[in-house]
Formats: sequence, structure tokens, C-alpha cells
Amino acid sequence: EPLRAIKFLESNISRIKKKDVRTQISLFLAELYRKELHLDKALKIYEELTRNGLVNDKKELAKVYLYMGEIYNKRQKHEAAMTVLDKSISILEKEKVNQEMKVAALIELSKSYRYMGNASKAVAITEQILGSGYDPGRPKYWELKFFLAETYLSLGKISKAETIYREISDEGPASLQQRAQMRLGSINLDRQLSRLSDWSNSRRRNKSNVASR
Repeated sequence: EPLRAIKFLESNISRIKKKDVRTQISLFLAELYRKELHLDKALKIYEELTRNGLVNDKKELAKVYLYMGEIYNKRQKHEAAMTVLDKSISILEKEKVNQEMKVAALIELSKSYRYMGNASKAVAITEQILGSGYDPGRPKYWELKFFLAETYLSLGKISKAETIYREISDEGPASLQQRAQMRLGSINLDRQLSRLSDWSNSRRRNKSNVASR
């Protein structure tokens, strides 16, 4: 049981003298914290381990930086997130391992840019991932498509967003289909309200012209 394991490790980790063993136990504890949504506790461990250069395995270090980036974004520390995510991506590109992790880091980086107000950069990164052959059978594909649609919408590119929402509504997982359908409904409503407003303004102008004759 995770909570019992957390309590046991918290009580005993200080007794571990071997640095490499203590690092592995710390990573395991941080993972438990992360899964139980004790994100600040997980982040504190990750920051200490990276600050002191205790994670020697490159793949593990890339994962730690990724998790830090995710937590920083959740805590709205987007510049800090971008710094560690860039480190994660750099390691994964050099080591040429775990492309799924690299994609996850790129997705999180695109979120950082969007949260920082640079939606165009977020779109560029997302389109880069999808253009590299990242197909519907891969993890996070539909989540990525929905994120791209949301970012297009924030840029006012309604038609592009609408196309992706329809694709998700037809082919995506049930968890995203409903959200996509809600977005389509909202876009359609905005469109109808805009037409009604245009019609109302046109009618008002016509009445004004008649009255002035």
C-alpha cells in the first residue's frame, strides 16, 4: 500500500549510509509521492538529487528533469519548467534512447510556452511532434491533438481548431470526445451569436437610414 510504504521509507531513509542506495531509495520515494500527488515533496527530492549530482544514470536523470518540469508547470513556475525540460530533451537526444520520454518532454515544453503566452511556439513544437510520424497508436497522441486544437483556438485559428475537434470527436478516446464535442458546441454557438449580432446591427442601420430620409 503506497501510504504505508511512504511512511516506512520516511522513517528509515536517513539510516541508509551508501550514497548510491540512498539515491535509489530517494527516487523510489519521490515516485510514490508523485503518484500520490504529494508533488511538493517529490519536487524537493528531485531538486536535491539534481543539485548534488547524485543521479548518474542518464535515462533516469532525463526522467527526473521531465517530472520536475511537469511539477513546475503545475506550480506555474514555467521558466523553471523550461530549463529542466530543455535538459531532459538534450540528454535524450544525445543518448538516443526512449523516444516516448522525449515526446513527453516536448509536450510539456510546449505547455510551458503556451502558459508563458507564446502560443505560436507551442504550436510549432506540437506540429513538429505530429509531423515526425507520431501516429494514433502512440501514447499521448490524442491528448497532443487536443492540446494543439486548444492552442489554435487561443490564437484565433478557429477553422484549424474545429477540424481537430471533429477528428477527436469521431476517432478519439471517450474521455476527450466529450470535451471536443463541448468545444464544437461552443464554437457553433459563438458563430450563431456573431451572425445574430451582425443581423441586429444591420437592421438597426436600416431603420436609422429610413428615419433620416
